[in-house]
Amino acid sequence: MKRLLPLFVVLFGLSSVNAQVMNTGQLLSPGKFGLSIAPCYSSGGIFLDLNAGYGLTRSVDLNFNFDLGNEYYYGNSFGADVEWRLIGGTPALSLTTGAHTGGFSDIGFDATFNLTFRIASAYIYTGIDADINIVDDGTYIPVWFFIGPEIPFRRNLSFIMEADIGFNDAPSILALGLGIYF
Repeated sequence: MKRLLPLFVVLFGLSSVNAQVMNTGQLLSPGKFGLSIAPCYSSGGIFLDLNAGYGLTRSVDLNFNFDLGNEYYYGNSFGADVEWRLIGGTPALSLTTGAHTGGFSDIGFDATFNLTFRIASAYIYTGIDADINIVDDGTYIPVWFFIGPEIPFRRNLSFIMEADIGFNDAPSILALGLGIYF
């Protein structure tokens, strides 16, 4: 698996942190990979969110994200984030920090607080996500409140649904996807 990490980083190195989609608060175990794919709907239309993660330690994981066709970010967005476990167990609390770029002219910095509850074998997660986006015509700070379940249905597969309510000129988003873990 360690030999695959450089390939993983190259393949997803251009990927983005658009932290406001698929904020499941479960950190990956050290040496484990996770992928998610989610069609998303927002006021800007339909786009596809792809996310890849790798567990670095018991309390830190690295994620790459790539949004295709996201009109909010002029078509596509790319970036990376690190998720830090603040409190383990149930409920679990994590902080995600990262950066992204969208289109050709903007960059952004991301922060997400995520609270996750385990109910039977499923996880219910919620939190607040904010970006600081620096674009040609200034700086703006979109904010999202999100909530969703992650429901395992096979040993390494989960169904994920998320609703993100946008504030401060942020678009609301609905996402339905699959998580694959190996």
